[in-house]
Amino acid sequence: MTSSNNVDLVSIVIPCYNGENYIEEAIQSVLSQTYTPYEIIVVNDGSSDSSIEIIKKFKLKLIEQENKGCAHARNSGLRHSVGKYLVFLDQDDRLIPEALDIGVTYFLKHPECGFVYGRNRVIDKNGNQINVRHCNNMTIYPGYSSYALLIGDRAFVPPAAAMFNRNAVIDAGGFQSEFSLVDEYVLALEIAKRYPIYCHNQIVVEYRKHMNNTSKIGSRLLPTIVLAFDSQKDYVNKNHFLKKYGMMKNKNGFVSLAKTLVLRSSDTLKEKISIK
Repeated sequence: MTSSNNVDLVSIVIPCYNGENYIEEAIQSVLSQTYTPYEIIVVNDGSSDSSIEIIKKFKLKLIEQENKGCAHARNSGLRHSVGKYLVFLDQDDRLIPEALDIGVTYFLKHPECGFVYGRNRVIDKNGNQINVRHCNNMTIYPGYSSYALLIGDRAFVPPAAAMFNRNAVIDAGGFQSEFSLVDEYVLALEIAKRYPIYCHNQIVVEYRKHMNNTSKIGSRLLPTIVLAFDSQKDYVNKNHFLKKYGMMKNKNGFVSLAKTLVLRSSDTLKEKISIK
């Protein structure tokens, strides 16, 4: 792994909105990293609970703003960051201690990449493991992934499992608020259009599944997913390889993926939402 004398600074951006239950664990997971140097930037997105008091216990860069949503908060953190590499950690998730070390190691091996990514370990509200979600494209293209795999539901980039090249995030336009709830996926697609991407297949983050974050999977998520996929339509149609292999066969080409992400999570949605 990388030496602690490595000069490549990593910026960890943590958006926070009413995150009093888990924000301390998220911050502590960064403080426990085996890699230095890094900086922690917490963006308080108009929290009304005790989050701010918890955050102020730590020595970090605190940005406060009115509630504008996660995409805006991530972009605020981006603007105030100075690291060569970036990790966007949700307030209720935890990095494993070697996460930054793993990410920088693979960037040093693959400096041409826009981001490198791995796997997550799913935990419950108490921090107990539920399952592991795999980087399934490894069996198709060992190591290197692609836009085609991401858009075709043959690769998955778990939240906070990616470490980004700063320039790649800026080139791709940052996080787009119109794709709320899937803005990180759209960013991954936009970067994959411009840069190689690489899956190292290591577990780097613990993704917490609990009532407060699973409840957001509702009627507003599926239209957002379809909107996000629709934004890719022109690019796919102009790309001979993508068009040839049928990325746009169904509505926006992504009915199966949308159903996988949303409909299986809620029986009531199956009655409310119809994709034609």
